[in-house]
Amino acid sequence: MARGACAAALMLGGATSTLLGSTVLVDFSDALGSGGPGGTWNTVATPAAITAGVGLLDVGGVATGISVSRTAGNLIESSNTGPLVFVHDSGVYAGLPAWAASTSNNLAAGDIFYTDNGTVQGTATLTFTGLTVGNVLSMDILSSRNAASASGGFFEYSLDGGTTWAGFSVLDANGVLETDNGWGLGVTTVQGGKSFNSFTDGFSEHRYLNVAGVVLTGTTLQLRLWDANLTSGHFTALNALRLEVGAVPEPGIGFLLLGALGGMLLKRRRC
Repeated sequence: MARGACAAALMLGGATSTLLGSTVLVDFSDALGSGGPGGTWNTVATPAAITAGVGLLDVGGVATGISVSRTAGNLIESSNTGPLVFVHDSGVYAGLPAWAASTSNNLAAGDIFYTDNGTVQGTATLTFTGLTVGNVLSMDILSSRNAASASGGFFEYSLDGGTTWAGFSVLDANGVLETDNGWGLGVTTVQGGKSFNSFTDGFSEHRYLNVAGVVLTGTTLQLRLWDANLTSGHFTALNALRLEVGAVPEPGIGFLLLGALGGMLLKRRRC
């Protein structure tokens, strides 16, 4: 096989899986700027904008039919940005996590919305609509703020309109599952769970929250944040979010793809 034809075949094999779903990136606040690494970002400029609902584009700038709105609680846009929120270009975690920041781009990671605590426990719920029953969903959340008063926050999601809630796992900056505090089991829940701290976990170590391989049982997904500390002045940060939704390929298609890939690998020496 000619070199160009081989390269094209390999690219086709890699591109096939992307046709099965969409990747959506969301930047909460444009105080620092709009955008981030990895393609088109949906920048929610103000909490008022998300209250009204925002239609989401995928990383290629194509409308997905998915929307997000704030349906409960309260969020505030912070005037703090950049290194006061997230340091992207120095230290052992520079450029990580790669889906939210790079060594030259802090626009999505470096500004935030946060929960309004006041004298009660702050909470906020976001609802994603336009999803497809049976699709598989993954979600990553960056929560970071350079402030010791950034309290531990609980992060939960619901597939049934808020009747039941499940927690997220926590990943290290490089995407490896973090097992401390039981986080590897997805226990960032209010009831009997372990909170994620926007300062010690998010800002200091660039950890982020993740859930993967969730099969959608309805057309909506709810994301809820709770402040773990009830003291006035404490809050939970929400910087950036990545949502990946894809159909499950039929078994026959999977075998065909694996067979095609194996054939290409066997022929690779001839390229």
